[in-house]
Amino acid sequence: MTEAGQSVQFSGLAALSIDFENFDALLAYRQEATRMASLRSAVELYKGELLAGIDDTWCTYHRELYRTRYLSALEEMIDREVGAAHWLQAVDLCIRFLIEDPFAEHMHCKLMNAYRQMGNRVAAMRQFQLYRERLEHAFEIAPMAETIALFATIVREHAAVARGGERGARDPAASTTRVRLSQALGRIRRDIERATDAFEYSVAQAGTSVRGNRPSSQKSNTTSTS
Repeated sequence: MTEAGQSVQFSGLAALSIDFENFDALLAYRQEATRMASLRSAVELYKGELLAGIDDTWCTYHRELYRTRYLSALEEMIDREVGAAHWLQAVDLCIRFLIEDPFAEHMHCKLMNAYRQMGNRVAAMRQFQLYRERLEHAFEIAPMAETIALFATIVREHAAVARGGERGARDPAASTTRVRLSQALGRIRRDIERATDAFEYSVAQAGTSVRGNRPSSQKSNTTSTS
């Protein structure tokens, strides 16, 4: 970098790396064999809002643009993990998405279904209850009909399993696995609760008036990134 009078410029000989350009390049890389690795690298590169702390309107568009691209990359990763039946990885990614957008209803459904596919219907039901309570508290509205229907299906399945007895319940190894999984999911649940509390506090501090309006992220199949 050189300075002359009132101007500052970068040296043409200097190696320069710009994170958001690298981020864009990773998302643009479409080779199927390495697509997941590119998405993962892009997601890890995103460390938060672009130009965080700067409130000038000129940066608002780009900040939201990159946030949307980040969420889009996360959702593509989730769908790929679901397609490969990698349920634990899908759960982790859903949590990351919801930390950024706690009221994305379609993502709560994806998380519920991932828990369901893992056989942890109790976690899926708790996720629904958590989301319903947060939604009622923040907006005084109920989840959408499709979300309620998914919850009802999971409740019926849980009841059927309870009546028939959990398969493998007498297997010590299976029991140990369930305990470890329950502990891991408990930690994840606490993480999202803390993130949602922080989000609600930020909304309250900003004096945002949101009562009576359903959040735009609900069932919107948001695809985002920053």
